[in-house]
Amino acid sequence: MRFSYTRKPDSLGPRTTYPHAIFETATGGVRIDARQLDGPTSSNTGLPAWRTFDPAWITELELLDRQFDPDATFNPDNRHKYFRMRVHCRESM
Repeated sequence: MRFSYTRKPDSLGPRTTYPHAIFETATGGVRIDARQLDGPTSSNTGLPAWRTFDPAWITELELLDRQFDPDATFNPDNRHKYFRMRVHCRESM
């Protein structure tokens, strides 16, 4: 999916991601965990990289006609990170 993330004004612009999970945090917030492929980032790490996004700051959302397999490092059973999993991707059959 492609979207703009407006949380940090210094990193505005479209980002392309492969969303892997929608989950609840321990405090009840909802987050999207995704591999960001391109676009602006306020992090010092290069791309592609894991990013967690708050949907409240997502604008101009575009669902892309792409398929992807989950990243090898994705672990939907990570209860430390994913307090309550809502949706996650899986390998295609």
